[in-house]
Amino acid sequence: MDSILVFDDFKHCFRELDTSNYNDDLVVGSVFFTRDAINVIEKYYRIIGYIICDDKGVYYPIDVRKNDIAILEGTYNCIEDELKKELVPYNIKIEPAEVWSPFFFSLAVHV
Repeated sequence: MDSILVFDDFKHCFRELDTSNYNDDLVVGSVFFTRDAINVIEKYYRIIGYIICDDKGVYYPIDVRKNDIAILEGTYNCIEDELKKELVPYNIKIEPAEVWSPFFFSLAVHV
């Protein structure tokens, strides 16, 4: 499988995926995808506002913007392997104008 690049939110640079990071508690990474990835994600999850949810009630945060999508590294590590493989070609490897949308960030601060 090709590698996914993760934007390290503390160091402000890209790095390889840390496959042991499942909760973003000590190391926060963001994974960016082109907006076209939404069609792939919707094959596995329902997108409800700023979360993706499966049929078992498991949900994860997602930031869907006009031109791209951002998820946490921990979220990426928790999703199904088949979806991970399908998302690789959509991985954005340059820093977007905003890492997280203001609305998504305000939700995270108030939760």
